[in-house]
Amino acid sequence: MPAAPTDRPPLADADAAGSRGAERLRRVRWTVVAAAAGRGCAVAGSLVSIALILRQIGPEHYGFWAALLALTGLFGIADLGLGYGLLNAVAEALGRDDAGRARQLVSNGCGVLAGLAVAVALGLALVLAAVPWTLLFQVPDAATAAKLGPAAAVLAGGLLAGLPFAVWQRVAAAAQTGYWVPAWDALGAAISVGGVWVVTRGGGDFTALAAAVAAGPLLAAVGGALWYFGRVRPDLRPRRADFEPALARSLLASGGSFFVLQICGLMLPAALALLLLRQAGPAEVTHYTLAGKLYQLAPQLAAFWFAPLWPAYREALARRDTAWAHRTFAKATLVVAGGTAVGCAVLVPTAETLIRWWTGTATGPLFALNVGLAVGTLLVVATTSVSTFLNASGYVAGQAWLALGQVALSLGLAALLIGPSGAAGAAWATAGALGLLVVPVQAAVLRNLLRRQRTVAAA
Repeated sequence: MPAAPTDRPPLADADAAGSRGAERLRRVRWTVVAAAAGRGCAVAGSLVSIALILRQIGPEHYGFWAALLALTGLFGIADLGLGYGLLNAVAEALGRDDAGRARQLVSNGCGVLAGLAVAVALGLALVLAAVPWTLLFQVPDAATAAKLGPAAAVLAGGLLAGLPFAVWQRVAAAAQTGYWVPAWDALGAAISVGGVWVVTRGGGDFTALAAAVAAGPLLAAVGGALWYFGRVRPDLRPRRADFEPALARSLLASGGSFFVLQICGLMLPAALALLLLRQAGPAEVTHYTLAGKLYQLAPQLAAFWFAPLWPAYREALARRDTAWAHRTFAKATLVVAGGTAVGCAVLVPTAETLIRWWTGTATGPLFALNVGLAVGTLLVVATTSVSTFLNASGYVAGQAWLALGQVALSLGLAALLIGPSGAAGAAWATAGALGLLVVPVQAAVLRNLLRRQRTVAAA
């Protein structure tokens, strides 16, 4: 960024920085309000879908369904981390007022993701038929096992088909116009709920349920991309003329660390679900999944703030507005972590009643599971706030190594705890890995990073 003219009054610089900071916060607030409304619709839709599916297929088969969703969710990493790398790159380009560069980045990101989606889909078609579902999920009968393969293909296919279109969500976040994304997410959730209702009314099987669940996000991604690049930011619309193999390779390389983070984020819940299924049975998977859904509300609410703050931090740091970035980061962490602690304290004694009211299923006493989920949820929110700031600061490779260590420690603890404790063991394994490894490492890294950034800003 060019240096400011020496004859420019310092007050003018301060006024400009203050104006930019106020605009960032205004956009963050708009995004939070929109995300709260949209996510509320999406969560309500998810809860209704779970209740409908649970009553349709029963608690035991729902354990297989939950494990299948966790496993096929791994295909969400097929973008190789490019989406998050694109967010950082576009946010920095816009922070430097270079819309032409931002459009080039978007064009190359879409092209690469389209190619990746096709390649992964072809590989999936070749290997899916060979998956030993009976052995992998410990399915007791061949009829149920035969339904899992087609359902997995539909769920994964929906994720892959929407991959290049979902770029618009990262671009909207980078441009600090992410308040448009939740509306389309809510529309997708409504489509999925309607589809699940139709399927359950008609007595559909796993494949029909998978089609209903996958249709909503896919249609929302396609419609959102066409609308955003057509109406909101046509200046960032992807163009084939902007595709450059060198830039595409650069985006792929920059997304490598984000790819590792995505793998870890998706692999851990899937691996825990499989461990529970094999060591404790489908009933424990159902308990863990249903209780976990309640506690997931806190990280999802926290993400309303963290998601728009990421590009805001990045843009502020690109303009050397370090004081605003540090001040906002500290306030966001304290407020969101405090709210999470209060919410978890309320949820621990009421979770079993809420699950019974929500699904009509009696889960039995789950106090140890609820406490473990509450502790883990608070740690997840706090460490996610730090990770958001580290991502915006470009400190990604170190976080990738830390995430690998977290997954390894979580699974090691889970292998020891699930046998005697069931679902509670999985919850405490996750919380233990966060408290023993992630929190102390993040604290040390953050302290050094903030000091370096203040030094650069002062210079």
